Amino acid sequence: MKISKFKKIITPVVLIVAISAIFLVSSYFADIYSIEIQNSIGEGSIGLLLFFLINILAVVLAPFTTLPLIPIASALWGWFLTGIFLIISWTIGSQIAFYLSRRFGRKLVVKFINIDKLNTLESRIPKENVFWSLVLLRMIVPVDVLSYAVGLFSKIKNKLFISATFVGIIPFAFIFAYVGTLPTKIQLIVAIEIIAAVLVMLIYKKSSAKKILLFLLILSISSTLFVYRSEIISLFSGLSVLSKERPLLTSVILIVAKTVSTPLGFPGTPLTLLSGSLFGKLFGTVIALIGNTMGATLAFILSRYIFRNYVQKKVLPNYPRITQYEKRFEERAFSTVFLLRLIPIFPFNGLNFLLGVTNIPIKKYVIGSFIGMIPGTALFVYFGESLGSMSLINILLALGGIVLLTYVGKKYEKRF
Repeated sequence: MKISKFKKIITPVVLIVAISAIFLVSSYFADIYSIEIQNSIGEGSIGLLLFFLINILAVVLAPFTTLPLIPIASALWGWFLTGIFLIISWTIGSQIAFYLSRRFGRKLVVKFINIDKLNTLESRIPKENVFWSLVLLRMIVPVDVLSYAVGLFSKIKNKLFISATFVGIIPFAFIFAYVGTLPTKIQLIVAIEIIAAVLVMLIYKKSSAKKILLFLLILSISSTLFVYRSEIISLFSGLSVLSKERPLLTSVILIVAKTVSTPLGFPGTPLTLLSGSLFGKLFGTVIALIGNTMGATLAFILSRYIFRNYVQKKVLPNYPRITQYEKRFEERAFSTVFLLRLIPIFPFNGLNFLLGVTNIPIKKYVIGSFIGMIPGTALFVYFGESLGSMSLINILLALGGIVLLTYVGKKYEKRF
C-alpha cells in the first residue's frame, strides 16, 4: 500500500523534473549557441516547416513531446511566431488524433496511450457545456492524451472539438514560447516552484496544501523580487515610459488583461499594483476598477449561463457560508453584493462564480461590485504607486489601510 502511494507521488514528480531539466538545458544551449543554431537550421521556411511537422507528429505519436524544441524555436523565430505555429500544429495534431481514435477505436488508441490514463480521463469528458469545459480541459490535460480520450469516449462533433481545441491551446502555447526566451535562472525558479507545488498537492490534504502553497507562493515571489530587483526596476522604468508615450494603449492592455485573467483564476493583485505604479492614484484606480468589474462580470456570466451545474455541484459545497446570504440576495441584493465586495470573506475569483448561480440581477451585481470594490482597489493602487516610488512611509500607510479595511469590514459583517 505504501509502495503504491509512493509510486503515485514520485512518478509525476520525476516526469516533471525530467521535462523541466530538458527544457532548461535546451534553453541554455539555445541562448549560448543561438548563432550556430541559426546557421545550421536556418531562419527560413524550411526550419519552420520542420518544426511544424514535428509538433504534429508528436501529438499523434504520444507520448513524445516537443517541449525541448520550443526554446530553440523561440530563439530562431521569436516567441510570438513560435506560439502561432504551436497553436496551429497542436490543433492539427489533435484533430488527427481525434479522427484516429473515433475511426479505429480502443484497439488503435492503446498503442499510443496508456490504458490507465484513458480510463482516468473517461469520467472527465464533458457531457454539458461541452465547448467551455473542453477549453478548460485543454489547459490542464496534455494535448495528445485528451484528443484520443475525447474521440474515444464522447460524441462531440468535429467542428466543436476543433474550435474548443484551438481556443484552449492558445494560452499555454504562448506561455511556453515566451518562457523559452526568459533567462535560465528565472526558468529554474519557475521549475522549482512547479515541482514544489505538485509535491505539496500530492502529499498533503487540501486544507494543509492550500496553506503550504500560499507560503511557497509568497516565498517564491519574495526570492524572485530579491534576485532580480535591478531587472524588475528596469522593467518598471520601461513600462512607465510606455504608459507616458501611449497611455491609452497601456490602459487598454491592463483592462483587457484583468478582464481575461479573472475568469481564468489568475490573481489580479499584481495588475492592480501595476496600475498604481504606472498611472498613479486617480487614473490607476479608475483603470483597475474597470478591469476588475469587467473581469468579475465575465466570470459571473460564465457561471450563470455556461458553468452553472458545475459550480452548483463542485464549487458551492466548498463554500457553505454563501448559503447564509440567500435571503439577503432576494431582499437586499445590491447591499449584500456591496458588503461581500467590501469585506474579503471569500476569495475574489471564487466569489464571482459563486454569485453567478444565485438569483442576483446582473445590473445590481455589476453596480454593487463596482462600488464595493472602490475602497480596496484604491488602497492596492496606492500601494502600487508607493512601491513604484519606493517610499517606505507610503508603503506602510497603504498596508495599514488594507489591514484596517479588513478589520472594520469583518466587525461590520457580524452586525449585518
